[in-house]
Amino acid sequence: MGKNKRQRLGGGPAKKYKPPAKPIPKHLKAASKGPATTPSAAAPAKKAAPQKKQAPIFPFSPADRILLIGDGDLSFAASLVSAHGCGHVVATVQERNRNELEEKYPHVGANVEVLEGKEQKVVFNVDAGRMG
Repeated sequence: MGKNKRQRLGGGPAKKYKPPAKPIPKHLKAASKGPATTPSAAAPAKKAAPQKKQAPIFPFSPADRILLIGDGDLSFAASLVSAHGCGHVVATVQERNRNELEEKYPHVGANVEVLEGKEQKVVFNVDAGRMG
């Protein structure tokens, strides 16, 4: 009878699989070491460098013409107009009319009012898949 590969290479019997030990979560490690010590008593605490607050990057200026295709509930278009002062926004949605849009998004009326109140356009029945 022939030898299997392990026996030919001098391996010996197969070793039993032992799963690796599970790591102990940090919150349990501290509790198992005995009485808790405060960080100041154990070692001097490192002071984190103060982070500078950066102004958010906004890729549009109020004078830009912005076309939004498939804005869903028009919340992004409304925020561009109301919070960022964009004055030339055309927002499109796939729904055929405002009634169909309100059935899908009951809260959309406020966003449409913001856009129309600032004389921005909302165009219905625009499917980006049919554009070409």
